[in-house]
Amino acid sequence: MASPPARRTVGDLALVRRLVGENARDFRGRYAIVIAAMAVFAVTTGGTAWLMRDVVDGIFFTRDENLVVLVPILMGALFVTRGIANYVSLVIQARIGNAIVARLQRRVFEKILRLDLDFFARNHSADLVTRMLHQTAAARDALDKLGNVAIRDLLTLIVLVGVMLWQNLVLSLVVFLVAPVAIILVSRLIRRTRQAAEAEFRFTSLVSSVLQETALGMRVVRAFNLEGTMRGRMEDAITEVEGRANRVATMTARTAPIMEGIAGIAVAGILLWTGWSVVHSGATPGSFIAFVTAMLLAYEPAARLARFNVHVAGRLANVRQLYELLDAPVPPDDSGRPRLEVTAGRIEFDRVAFRYRPEERLFESLSFVAEAGKTTALVGPSGAGKSTIIALIERFHELGGGRIRVDGRDIADVAVADLRSHIALVGQDVRLFAGTVRDNIRFGRLGATDAEVEAAARDALADGFIRALPQGYDTTLGEQGVDLSGGQRQRLAIARALLRNAPIVLLDEATSALDAESEMRVQEAFDRLKAGRTTIVVAHRLSTIVGADRICVVVDGAIAEAGTHRELLAAGGAYARFHRLQFADAEPVPESNTATA
Repeated sequence: MASPPARRTVGDLALVRRLVGENARDFRGRYAIVIAAMAVFAVTTGGTAWLMRDVVDGIFFTRDENLVVLVPILMGALFVTRGIANYVSLVIQARIGNAIVARLQRRVFEKILRLDLDFFARNHSADLVTRMLHQTAAARDALDKLGNVAIRDLLTLIVLVGVMLWQNLVLSLVVFLVAPVAIILVSRLIRRTRQAAEAEFRFTSLVSSVLQETALGMRVVRAFNLEGTMRGRMEDAITEVEGRANRVATMTARTAPIMEGIAGIAVAGILLWTGWSVVHSGATPGSFIAFVTAMLLAYEPAARLARFNVHVAGRLANVRQLYELLDAPVPPDDSGRPRLEVTAGRIEFDRVAFRYRPEERLFESLSFVAEAGKTTALVGPSGAGKSTIIALIERFHELGGGRIRVDGRDIADVAVADLRSHIALVGQDVRLFAGTVRDNIRFGRLGATDAEVEAAARDALADGFIRALPQGYDTTLGEQGVDLSGGQRQRLAIARALLRNAPIVLLDEATSALDAESEMRVQEAFDRLKAGRTTIVVAHRLSTIVGADRICVVVDGAIAEAGTHRELLAAGGAYARFHRLQFADAEPVPESNTATA
């Protein structure tokens, strides 16, 4: 049972070396000032204990008039210098800590931007928030502990121990025999503290996730009267976090009675010895007072050193999880690959294989072509893989086999950012960001002018409702655009795609949030968006794709049949069956020359 803790201890030391190594070099100048200030703090602290001998023997016993003036001046100078040194070290160390937190937060966010989508499918967004805020701060706290305790307190303790040894060697040896008892008792708390701190992080993330899900899903919570359920989930999470935090605090606080008890026994014994020596052997009390003063001054830094591993263990538990994120594998940087030149926009799936999980087959050998400048519709039952096809074109996932080509070029051979610059995506899940309406449309092309933004909005039939907002295009949107209707959010997404002016358009259930009237109004916008562009449409409502140039029916991860609306109805296959199910009680849907999504 002893080997796991030993491995974890080695891991902690490696973690400390990495944390210090990544930051000490860049801040070595400021750290040098901090260490120098800490050394001054330690020396002046030892000096105050040293002067106590002259205070007792020189002033109170020999009544030296020179010392009456000199000692108070020296004592005051020592305290002023000690205060200034402490101020300098604390201020510079705080600034270094803030800079390290900022650096880590930038690294975490940069890492998040580079991680593949599979990572986000496995990890809750609240975990990322906790890592961004809580764990980066834990890294700073760990470094602060290393500086304040492992350097300042250690230097102070070394100086004070030197004073103790100089004043009385025998009593110093007695203290050194007692100290290991405290170290052994405190070391037993380290493993349990680390485990409790790791559990505390997990439940802190749970609190964040419940809060986030409640805030974003408040309409559902209210509609289904889930307030009590969410309150119960939050209460359970908060209670667990509180219990874990109390456990960490209790184990950390246990060092206090251990240190206090041992220190009390040591002080009592030393006072007994010094009193006997002064009374019976004629020794002067000055050296003993200086010794006791040094010992008492050494108590606090010694206690902090004893608690050091307990405190740092909790922070390192968070730092370890922070580095797990920073070390997570990311797709290789492909920015140096050749650029993709899209002249026509023909998209070809050539025996594509893909699985989300090894045990679940999705595509084994998927092949079809979306002709340049034409509209290709994908229909079929839920779970057949239609939206996955869109994701694979965007290279949100890597293939398990086969090729996807654009104008004959394998998209795996080009830079992914360049590939996506040629694609405009409008999905069912419209994501709006913090900022104004104008900002959200401009995300389609960041360099667009205000006039181009407004022209795109007009083409998307969004200009009317935008100008009716309180500040028009400069209206700040609520979180996820909750103050807009589903159709309005969708039209903003269409405006964003129009502004991008890309040769390839991907529409994934893009009219699912629109009612029949809104859908008719947006049809013209889609016609403008698709004109001259290669368009792939994913749709459940067959009425939106009857005018597509080619319809591919996806069943069980394969193209079951393909053709025009008329051809597929005449074939009497899967498409005709879907059509009968959707329009059994409705009038026949007339063919048109346009297709929407």
